[in-house]
Amino acid sequence: MSIRNVVRQSALMIVVHWFVMIGAYAQAPPTSQEVFMEHSIPFTTDGIEGALTNSDPDVRGIAAGVLAERKSIRSIPAIEYALERERVPHVRISFATALAQLQNHAGDTVLINMCTDSSSSAIDRLTAANRLLSLGDDSCIMSIVNLLKNDVDDPPTRSLTLEYFRKVANPPPSLGPRVRKYLYIVLRDPAPINRQYAGDCLSLYGNKSSKAVLAQAIAREQDQPTKAHLVENLKQLQMRLR
Repeated sequence: MSIRNVVRQSALMIVVHWFVMIGAYAQAPPTSQEVFMEHSIPFTTDGIEGALTNSDPDVRGIAAGVLAERKSIRSIPAIEYALERERVPHVRISFATALAQLQNHAGDTVLINMCTDSSSSAIDRLTAANRLLSLGDDSCIMSIVNLLKNDVDDPPTRSLTLEYFRKVANPPPSLGPRVRKYLYIVLRDPAPINRQYAGDCLSLYGNKSSKAVLAQAIAREQDQPTKAHLVENLKQLQMRLR
């Protein structure tokens, strides 16, 4: 290949790489500051507190998260005020999470009430439970176990359920049978990532019988990364049961 062609090819690769980078940037989700700029909201504490009552529920939720990130203790009354008037469940969860992160116990109370409220949707209950768990509170575990079903549930619910059980540090042994029954079903989930997460959970919740179930799942697994993941889960379970 001539030097001219090498230079031309290198230049072409640079241009292609530049367009790929531009495309990736264009597809990236907007930052909080970009969202506020789009709505002409000043990115100041006063401006963000005002956004807690914005007509767009997503903006309200983002505002609470930003105030928590800033550790804005002075914003607690504004968040409490907005929470009392908020009716959109996922925004209420965002407000309550922000309060909890700011060490305000009203936030924990709202999250616990939401995860135990049988009239709330499974998604809202699981989201509230996961938020609490991220704050080190696993008091919703019984409520989440009671949500488990033997049939195939919808993908978002299943993902949030697996996320919860993967992160519980010390699951009560008495809950093991119900959790394992659910996880055995998820080992046949169409999504490889869910099968991997089920294996993660079984490494924590599994018993002697679970070793055979995991071995069967490994034998039928066609996705090689998932197979390798389940093999590692089985090793972890065997070590835990020694």
